[in-house]
Amino acid sequence: VYGAVYNPYSGPKELQERKLEKKISLGATFIQTQPIYSIKIGKETLKLISNLNAYPILGILAINSRKMLEFLEDLLPGAIDESLKRHLLSTQNIKEAYFEYLEDFLKAFRGEDVGFHFMFFKDIESLTKLLEKVF
Repeated sequence: VYGAVYNPYSGPKELQERKLEKKISLGATFIQTQPIYSIKIGKETLKLISNLNAYPILGILAINSRKMLEFLEDLLPGAIDESLKRHLLSTQNIKEAYFEYLEDFLKAFRGEDVGFHFMFFKDIESLTKLLEKVF
């Protein structure tokens, strides 16, 4: 069993989708994504991968600080929804606000045939709390 990666934020979209199709045609049975910051993009990615008969594993990255949010915005302009970004920047505790968003994000995928890859560097406690709340 082997898998492949997919980045829904890497463009152009059509080229990335063709590459994904090729990876699956060569035998990839699961696709692990780069971090996804939007329920809408997550749902679109889930549908794309599922329709190609592979198992989707969505990447989830913890955003712990203003510095990290700014870094991600510079790296992937537009990947983080404007409304979410405004909300995070308006709070005193970006990490706490983002984890509240992640609760909603994960709940949006209940009942779906999907896995998650959590990237919570050195913060297993926050991940444990999040999973206990959602699942």
